[in-house]
Amino acid sequence: MRLGVSLYPHLFTENYDLETYLTKCAKAKIKVIFTTLINVKKVIKSYLIAFYN
Repeated sequence: MRLGVSLYPHLFTENYDLETYLTKCAKAKIKVIFTTLINVKKVIKSYLIAFYN
């Protein structure tokens, strides 16, 4: 299983898009993402579950 670490990914680009970021992670077969963005943890979990099902 691959793990990802996300430290404020919204700072990487001006037009940060969470869905694009998560799609890239899923395509790289990252199944667990540790993030400092507490408010999006549930979104990340839901998105990865949906992507892998």
